[in-house]
Amino acid sequence: MSTRKSAGKAATAVDTSSSATAFETESLEPVYSKKQLLAADRFKPQQKDVLNAILNDYETYSLGKVNRLMADFEQRTVE
Repeated sequence: MSTRKSAGKAATAVDTSSSATAFETESLEPVYSKKQLLAADRFKPQQKDVLNAILNDYETYSLGKVNRLMADFEQRTVE
């Protein structure tokens, strides 16, 4: 940690290179509720059926996560 003089007062520089802050670890991608995703024009009716089955009512999802969940669902084998 280093200090420097700034306008007659000592200012302390904080070294954040070794620890990640909450801001750095969180995604900046917008998230949506299940209800918002089901109302979106982005998805076809068949895709909305899948979303309704695989998404939780009380969670939020980024579009990237929704696409991954749908791809995982499509890759499942029926027993």
